[in-house]
Amino acid sequence: MSQSITPEVLIVGAGPSGLTAALTLLRNGVRVQIIEKIPGPRIGQRGPSITPRSLEIFGKFGILDSIQKMAILFPPMKAYTPASEGNPASSRIFDMFPYKEPTPACPYMNALLLGQDHLSDIMHQALKAYSCEVECGVELVSLVQRDGDADGGDGYVEVKLAKCGAGQSDESTLEVRRYSWVIGADGARGVVRKSLGLTFLGETRKEEKLLVGDIFIEGLDESFWHNFGTTRTGDFLSVRPTEVPSLFSFIFAGSSVDPTINMDDPDTLRRHFSERVTIQGIKLKDVVWSAYYIIHVRMVNKFGEGRAFVTGDAGHIHSPTGGQGMNSGIQDSFNLGWKLALVIKGLSPKTLLDTYTEERIPVIAEMLGETTEILNRTMQKDDTAWRRDGPLTQLNVNYRWSSIVVDEQAKSSAEEEKKVDPYGNHTDGRLRAGDRAPDAPGLTQCKPANSAPARLFDFLNPKYHTVLLFSTDDDQHADTLAFLLRYPRNAVRSIVISRAGLTQANPEMPECIDFVLEDSAGNVYDRKAYGAAIAQGCSIAIIRPDGVVGAFVKGVQGVQRYFSNIFLDSKVLH
Repeated sequence: MSQSITPEVLIVGAGPSGLTAALTLLRNGVRVQIIEKIPGPRIGQRGPSITPRSLEIFGKFGILDSIQKMAILFPPMKAYTPASEGNPASSRIFDMFPYKEPTPACPYMNALLLGQDHLSDIMHQALKAYSCEVECGVELVSLVQRDGDADGGDGYVEVKLAKCGAGQSDESTLEVRRYSWVIGADGARGVVRKSLGLTFLGETRKEEKLLVGDIFIEGLDESFWHNFGTTRTGDFLSVRPTEVPSLFSFIFAGSSVDPTINMDDPDTLRRHFSERVTIQGIKLKDVVWSAYYIIHVRMVNKFGEGRAFVTGDAGHIHSPTGGQGMNSGIQDSFNLGWKLALVIKGLSPKTLLDTYTEERIPVIAEMLGETTEILNRTMQKDDTAWRRDGPLTQLNVNYRWSSIVVDEQAKSSAEEEKKVDPYGNHTDGRLRAGDRAPDAPGLTQCKPANSAPARLFDFLNPKYHTVLLFSTDDDQHADTLAFLLRYPRNAVRSIVISRAGLTQANPEMPECIDFVLEDSAGNVYDRKAYGAAIAQGCSIAIIRPDGVVGAFVKGVQGVQRYFSNIFLDSKVLH
């Protein structure tokens, strides 16, 4: 048995959730090691939907352009009804994700489709900028958490790893490594969750069997998502175009899905297609991959224990309807990543990591409810179940109830009564602490001077808490700016934003101000963005590294109240 000293964080699993955790930590200067038991590249579309909220996260990693160039919009759906009892065959067309124009606050309003194989390739390329690569063909066998020693040494996680395909492993062939922290992105059957003893309660929908996969088809119109048959009659087939010409992703669903049938046999697959597809002149070509899928609806009771955490499918699984799974995993990892980075740097207490569970559990519970409802409606042949707009964009997912957000705005009686609304289904549209921070284009950068068009998202970074100071007066925030000097400069930065025509960039402005912006287009001070809070006297907003409004406050005391929940007191200058 060999033993080695390795980077600070081990990430188990190289799917989108694991890679998001890695990129978040790497952006924060934290060394990571990623292992993946699959020996080669991932194959297949799998969960292809990328929500607007996830697109914003990918923008912070610098990979959004690559994704947008390759991905496609959701095509309209075309549902076919075969001829019966004297009625001719017919079809109807409806929008699954009606196109929406971007707004100043939301630059990405439309979900995109991109196979996980291509998304993973893009994320792998991003890792190379940090000289980080995935160690493929390596499997986690076990993990044990060790306490610190009597001399005050930190605890660690000891893991045993095996090379996949190396034959029967015994103790002599396992590699032992030690890490300060472990993140399990190793899926529903992963070792990390089981080793931590986390529960995974829920249900298995055995009656709803699926066969999924990708196949090349010639002659099928790629401008539509095609649905044949119904789940009620047991002969449902959905065929979706992809970003690859002539490649379609398919789903068989219903009682006719038999897991004992060898669908790897091209003739068998063609027969099943021909029994459902009513379009003439198509040719079935190569099958890229296929798999049987039984729907499980389950989630953990908490997202971590000690120095180890779970994210993505390792913490929750559900129906693929709704396109929420991969995206929820990405947001799990982004939520955890910035918090863990601050703890590793010694800037924040370990108790900050407890808020990962506090904030994500209600969101995931709501998500399971949303997707299960969609599944039930889909199985009842309800066309509205195929709609993917509204809350499924995840733009309204929030943490308003979190113990680390601070909001000094007055609350309405309805807000007082309803404490937790994770998907923002019942909000009044006003921006609150805990909500996603809206964008604001049309900014003029006055300090340091830059004539290029700017938007607020350009200044939000997963490395920093960004303090926005809404100002019309040179001296309005003098006390706050002086107070901010107490906090670590490598973790907090400040931006003064003035109304149009009231730029405050003068040579005597304090050096501690990182940027001065003028709201030339009026999008920051718009009441649909930050204007409503400003009107209530909350002239300071603190944006967390994950792009969430951490606080709306009126002055120094509010700033101190917020950061007292984030930073160790020993890291604050007095």
